Amino acid sequence: MPERVAATDPFRQIAEHVGSGPMRFVKNEWVPGAKAVFEKFVDYVPRQEPASWLAGGKRVATDRIEWVTIADPATAAAALQNGEVDWLELPLPDLVPVLRKSRNVTVGIQDPLGNLAVLIMNHLYPPFNDVRARRAILMALSQEDYMRAFNGDDEKMWRPVLGVFAPGTSLYNEDGGEILKGPRNIDAAKRLLAESGYAGQPVTCMAAQDLPNHKVWGDVTADLLRHLGMRVDLAAVDWGTVIGRWLQKSPPGQGGWQMVPNSAWGEDFSDPTGIWFSADGESPGYRLGEHSSGRSGD
Repeated sequence: MPERVAATDPFRQIAEHVGSGPMRFVKNEWVPGAKAVFEKFVDYVPRQEPASWLAGGKRVATDRIEWVTIADPATAAAALQNGEVDWLELPLPDLVPVLRKSRNVTVGIQDPLGNLAVLIMNHLYPPFNDVRARRAILMALSQEDYMRAFNGDDEKMWRPVLGVFAPGTSLYNEDGGEILKGPRNIDAAKRLLAESGYAGQPVTCMAAQDLPNHKVWGDVTADLLRHLGMRVDLAAVDWGTVIGRWLQKSPPGQGGWQMVPNSAWGEDFSDPTGIWFSADGESPGYRLGEHSSGRSGD
């Protein structure tokens, strides 16, 4: 950022989005929620070194990129097959077999580190301010249920994860993941939940309905809680609402929350600096597994 922008009060939203990258945002063609246009910045001088993730030299291969938002996954897949778009970031797993059969479409893995799914429990309020309640969820949780619910039976596209860091990164290990390795034990989980003091109060679980994987994982979580005898308040909202509500520290029932399924790119979990937390700033998410970041292009 230019110094004058970087000096903005951290509690104020910046009004000017200017960086030093190889592409230029074409603001007069921006349609919020529908299209964003980027053009090659002719004055950009790449570093004289290979690209390395977000660092290194960036060499632009096209003069213009139009990023089009198509909310319906089937419509987006049809647009790719018809040549109306050139690239689709995250095709719905159910549509991948159809895209693979298309003569004009190539399907590949976008990110070898995948996309890590997590279930976040808010440590600020009951029942998950008690470690026994959190452990009860882990004892009853099946990563396979979460992964199959969204990705289907193609086990080449997902796998369980038993550690904090992303598989394939130098820090990955399974220390502390023992509770996820054994078979589910619903009865033992119920007993541990009772020991935690859970008294039948509703548990608010947010799930973004406009993100297909989050929607499905919210349904699986609600079913899990019901099997444990818990009352479920499933907040079926959009992603923007999830983000706004996530930041609140108010009690559940007063705008707060207790659980939320989420996901992040594998590189976000390659070292401790990229691991994000929940409302209290101390509560990490619990792994639900890892699924491939698919992409389709012509």
